[in-house]
Amino acid sequence: MAKRDVVVIGGGHNGLTAAAYLARAGKSVVVVEKRDAVGGLAGTYELAPGFRASVGPDLAGLLSAEVIADLELKRHGLEIFPLDPIVSTPEGLTLWRDVANSVEAIRKHSPKDADSYPEFVALVDTLAAFLKPLLTKPAPTPDIQSGADLLELLRLGWGFRRLGKQAMHELLRILPMSLSDFLDEWFENDLVKAALAGPGLEGICLGPRAAGTAALFLYQRLGDNPAIAKNLAASMDAAVRSHGGVVRTGDGVSAILIDEAKLSGRVRGVSLENGETIEATQVLSSVSPRRTFLELLDPVWLGPSFVSEINNIRYRGVTAKLDLALDKLPDGCNGVLHVGPSLDFLERACDAAKYGRASNEPFLRAVVPSLADPSVAPAGKHVMSVLIQYVPVGTSIAAEKVIAALGLTDSVLHQHMWTPSDYEREIGLPDGSLHHGEMALDQLFFMRPVPGWSQYETPVEGLFFGGAGAHPGGGITGVPGRNAAHALVKQRV
Repeated sequence: MAKRDVVVIGGGHNGLTAAAYLARAGKSVVVVEKRDAVGGLAGTYELAPGFRASVGPDLAGLLSAEVIADLELKRHGLEIFPLDPIVSTPEGLTLWRDVANSVEAIRKHSPKDADSYPEFVALVDTLAAFLKPLLTKPAPTPDIQSGADLLELLRLGWGFRRLGKQAMHELLRILPMSLSDFLDEWFENDLVKAALAGPGLEGICLGPRAAGTAALFLYQRLGDNPAIAKNLAASMDAAVRSHGGVVRTGDGVSAILIDEAKLSGRVRGVSLENGETIEATQVLSSVSPRRTFLELLDPVWLGPSFVSEINNIRYRGVTAKLDLALDKLPDGCNGVLHVGPSLDFLERACDAAKYGRASNEPFLRAVVPSLADPSVAPAGKHVMSVLIQYVPVGTSIAAEKVIAALGLTDSVLHQHMWTPSDYEREIGLPDGSLHHGEMALDQLFFMRPVPGWSQYETPVEGLFFGGAGAHPGGGITGVPGRNAAHALVKQRV
């Protein structure tokens, strides 16, 4: 293959996003994906004849509106289906996108909480609106290494002041809080608090009483959650190809090649597992920090302190996923079904994972994609996707236990379980971490992937990093890939 401007390692949604932006900017780009299909966690697979399920979590409400518009993903086949209600529980609590409807639903469980809910939503939306610009652009570095960093921090400070004194105080107070403490201040009913807490705990080995979990709760409020995306991976693949980019599947990268003639080293391409070499001026990796820096590179080019920081990244994947092909749905199953009646229940579910055991009473969040997108199942049938917390890597949970907890024993036609070990082996996620690194407060913002390297460049000249392990983090956003592509284009070659 002729020399390329850029090789993108990994064909997950961030890798495809980066490649599409680079191709649109006039770069000759090739995406190299080890699996036979693109999309990574955002891809789909055949669960059973006529049934298709997502590889990872189904909800894509965090997908950047800017990415959708810039890459014309809807023209390439992307469809977004917002879900409403946003959550329901077996105990009869249902929350809706419309605040007034949610207030009336909460009132049946707690009049006091019903009165608190509108003010709570208003505060959370205000804080999320402030945080959103910070999380959709490179994280300003605290040591202000350049004029651009200083300008960005000044803009951030001005936006912070415009929040108003009370909201400023609340943001600084809430970010390091536990989700439990935050919700306890607003609500009294266990079921209400647990239903609200669910999204903030997905994919992390932390319970609601852990410090900093309120920050992830706010992160999950940045998009149009919950929503189902149809044709996400296919539309991104098409966007890359529409600008002349090449997408290769079934080819794994074995090493990032370095031009050793230069004392500091500079990338010169990649070698593939089949023995082929692809020469390139720049390389952008969208796979995990562990894979990128500890397996594909010789650490001599990175320096001991950087390698030490990469080695210290916590992954701790604890989310399993059970996909079900169903003959029918139980009554009242719509939106997102939350199984976990209290914060104490959620905390106890996490306790087992802290000691390397799968929870005997897991926290479940189930979605029925076929209610929004009937094309994923035959007429009259359904697909259900169940996220199971907490199941550490190296452990498993019986599908029958989950099926029984959801009351689906007589409805299941086919099933497939993804454990964290499966995600590690088949998708390349370290310890099965859906986020390529735990989304804890000490691994976010300018500390992601490691302190001092949050702006998508790396110690190796010409090598960029733009996967979920980069700022702002995991979830189906496309933002790390977009930002990394912009950083690469700006660099003078």
